[in-house]
Amino acid sequence: MKIQISQQFVTTCCFTFLFFNTATAADCPNDPITTLDFRRCNEAEYQQVDITLNHTYQDLKSKLDKEGIQKLVTAEKSWIAFRDTHCAFESDTYRGGTLAPVIYGSCLITLTRSRTKELQAILDTYYSQHEPEATTEPDTTESQ
Repeated sequence: MKIQISQQFVTTCCFTFLFFNTATAADCPNDPITTLDFRRCNEAEYQQVDITLNHTYQDLKSKLDKEGIQKLVTAEKSWIAFRDTHCAFESDTYRGGTLAPVIYGSCLITLTRSRTKELQAILDTYYSQHEPEATTEPDTTESQ
């Protein structure tokens, strides 16, 4: 099982590098028309949502103890495997066509946004559970 996750992780990294390595917002035209335009837009958007996810993940990870970190890392590896498999399945309807990578990229964006919201909700819960208690001290100033 450990080898399978590692292989999936490597595959994900390679795909991400090959598919999204040079996209920027400037690569996305205002009104995408061609499949290539849509792919470029997806690439640029995916980079942004992935950065947001990684920041949220790191923020959450920094709040957890060792056991919590281990669980988060395991969950994230499983989520990445799910994301990649699900998006491959979703785009399979267009297998062999030029639209398949567009559907795959759109799926990555959608699931990554959703995962970011999930991790952010956990982080928000963490903060609400671990906020320092407010202390009220008597007002020692006299009104004049």
